[in-house]
Amino acid sequence: MFIYITDKDYDPTFEKTKALITLPTIFCKYDDAYELLTKIKECKGAYDEVIQNHLENELTEESRMEILKPLHVNDFSTKSLQTIVLLDDCLRIFQKKNNKIVPLLYENRQPKNIYFLTLHDIFALPPSLKTNIHTIWIFGRYNEQKIKSAYHQLNLPISRDEFWEAYKSLGNQQAIIIYYDNDKTQLEYLLM
Repeated sequence: MFIYITDKDYDPTFEKTKALITLPTIFCKYDDAYELLTKIKECKGAYDEVIQNHLENELTEESRMEILKPLHVNDFSTKSLQTIVLLDDCLRIFQKKNNKIVPLLYENRQPKNIYFLTLHDIFALPPSLKTNIHTIWIFGRYNEQKIKSAYHQLNLPISRDEFWEAYKSLGNQQAIIIYYDNDKTQLEYLLM
């Protein structure tokens, strides 16, 4: 399932690309996101319990639908359900001290969620979240000052000037992709 969380009533980028998404898609406002993500987490927990304990034939139709409908699946044939959650322009969730969505970002393994955060400023991420990031995509169009300032937050295997030289040739639809893993940090270039 794909969950798109935004503040917008209409997003032209999403509208242009949604045909490429073959997963069941839920479009959700930030005000409703916590409740939706919590409901999905509960249903996935129940789904996993049914699978692990082989209870598929023990459920009433009502309880079966109570689990399956929010997950947009028809049966228990998939062993493990993954959810992709895109938080569009998510700076606002980090600006509020006690935003209920932020703790959910740290629970991504148990409910099997993959979070994509779109930000206009990398400085918006709290340090504790930065240590849990696997991949960062930085698209072209930022100025030299912004990129060189961001460099110190990125923990890269190249110098600040080398990073700027690689970055400045990117167009708006191109990106530097930074992969963090236990062995080393890797950079790749996405040129569309």
